[in-house]
Parts: sequence; structure tokens; C-alpha cells
Amino acid sequence: MHEDLSSLKPFRGWYRPESSDDENYISILICEASLSKILILGAMGSLGRHVIQQAISADHEVSIMVRRLLNVPAEVRKKVIVYEADIAEMSTLALATIFRNQDAVINTAGNVTDGQSFVNLTDHIVTSLELIPETTRPVCWFMAGAAVLDMDAEGRKAVDLPIIKSTY
Repeated sequence: MHEDLSSLKPFRGWYRPESSDDENYISILICEASLSKILILGAMGSLGRHVIQQAISADHEVSIMVRRLLNVPAEVRKKVIVYEADIAEMSTLALATIFRNQDAVINTAGNVTDGQSFVNLTDHIVTSLELIPETTRPVCWFMAGAAVLDMDAEGRKAVDLPIIKSTY
């Protein structure tokens, strides 16, 4: 383990050593780095609910964006900041304003079987994020549901199902 941190350079909120031969140290730093402010989109969906619980359990400052406040269980509302809004109806500037105040944005919104609507939603989110200068843009993860999971030992993915294939 390194004691001398003088060779570390800022890198989008993380730190990495100058030399690339120190991959183990990078992993340790990432695990210890604080991404304290996390916004979860699609928070009340089947995947988003699990992401909320993990983020809360890890003691992050969690914000969620939902279409209907009443869908958020009271015990969750006590632990998170809630934005009640329809992402698809918000301007890219309004979304960027909310994203700008986060360390990380995790998108679990949308349903891949919605076809072009899903593509449009994802594009809207990405366009909003791109309004933020790269040096201050939050780290972003786009997570999909069952479509990206392995279905069987042969390695087939749910995206291979006819209903999902026909969407694309």
C-alpha cells in the first residue's frame, strides 16, 4: 500500500497514480472514493428499487426522480431527496440543472420493450448530461433490466426473446 499520495492526479472526482503499473492501488482508491451524492432515475421500477436500497445501505446521499411521489414508500421518502417529474417531459436544461448537483447519475428508467420511446428517453438523458462540462459532469451508469441478463447456461440473453428482438 502506498503512503506517498503526491503522485496522484485528480481524475473526474477519482484519483489515479501517474504510473499505470499500479492497478491494485487504483481499485482500492475507487472503493474508498466518495461518490456521496447519487441520483437514481426510474427509482420505483423493478431494478431501481434495488439500486435505492444499495445506495442507502452504502450511506450515500440519495436523490430519486419519480413520476408520482405517492409511489415512493414512506420509509424510502424519509431517507432520500425526491424529485417528482416525468423525465421525458422535462427540458434538457432542467434535467442538466438537477444532474449538475450530483456526483453520480444512475439511470434505470424506461423499458427496453417500449422500442423507440426507450431510445428517445435514453437520448434525452444523454443529451441533458452532455450540457454539463465534461470536467464537472457526474459519473453516469445506464442500467437495463432483464434484457441484459443471461437466461440459461448456453449464454442466451433475454434480449434474444422475440418480443425484445422485434422492438429493435
